[in-house]
Amino acid sequence: MMIARLDLQWFWLLLFAVSTIPFAPWAHKPQDFFRGGIITDKKSASNWIVLTSSTFVSWIFAKSILNASTLGASYGIVGGLAYASWFVAFFSVPLVAYFMRTRFGYRSLPQAIYARYGGLAALAFGLAVAYRLEQEVWSNSLVVASFYGPVQSPAWWAAAVVSTAIPAFYCFTGGMRASLFTDVFQAMVKVVFVVAVVAVVGSQAPTSLNTFNPAGSCSLPADSAAATGSEACTAAIPWKVTTCPAAQKAMATYAGAACNYTSINSSDTCALVSGVWSPPSCKISQQPVCAAAGGTWQPRNMWSLEGGLDMLIV
Repeated sequence: MMIARLDLQWFWLLLFAVSTIPFAPWAHKPQDFFRGGIITDKKSASNWIVLTSSTFVSWIFAKSILNASTLGASYGIVGGLAYASWFVAFFSVPLVAYFMRTRFGYRSLPQAIYARYGGLAALAFGLAVAYRLEQEVWSNSLVVASFYGPVQSPAWWAAAVVSTAIPAFYCFTGGMRASLFTDVFQAMVKVVFVVAVVAVVGSQAPTSLNTFNPAGSCSLPADSAAATGSEACTAAIPWKVTTCPAAQKAMATYAGAACNYTSINSSDTCALVSGVWSPPSCKISQQPVCAAAGGTWQPRNMWSLEGGLDMLIV
């Protein structure tokens, strides 16, 4: 099963390569490489769709999707919104660009810096952007690699290199034109998958999306079989995710009976020293899994410091 799962993961990288590299146009003229083949600055429906799709995709990275998903799993819908709040710049940046072009006649940020501060400032800006882009590309490669194996393992390195080499190849051969073309394709894919994910999650949510899977705790019945052992605790997880050990560990964790004095493993001895003996427990951290195990989900107060709207405000 693990081999099949790994093969499927590599299939997605292969699909990414065959759906972009063969169809990405090669740039034969400087106009195509540096300006994506957009010759005129006049407004047109085709230019608007291409540039909007490219901007949309460029702001949604692999780590953005992973971080939003992780925060959503831990804090509910406000967790995802909290991470997405930095996309406010998606609306402020166009305003700045608009006034730079209409009021001052600048066609790019480097041109504005060169005109106002000189060539050395423009060079320093270019180097800073290059360094920032290198960090951004590598950090997203690390996110992709984390799905393929432990850190520094051969599979981890292979995924990091391959996931970086695919877009690097068509960007070197096609420049901005290839980047814009593949961005439109990726934008359509992401929209389709977002709709599919929301549809699946919404159909399986035990309550409304406003309260689905918020931060909280699960109270299992006193006679629940999930607390009788590690295997019974894992069995409470829906079969759809039992092939992923990381998901199992995140959703349900078994803790055996123990004394607060870690060196004591007997309830009688623990009582003699006035210790606190904790019975075995199965800690479930996901609302749907809690409901499947017959437990009661107790969401945290949305205004508490443990997570909720205060996180969104911050």
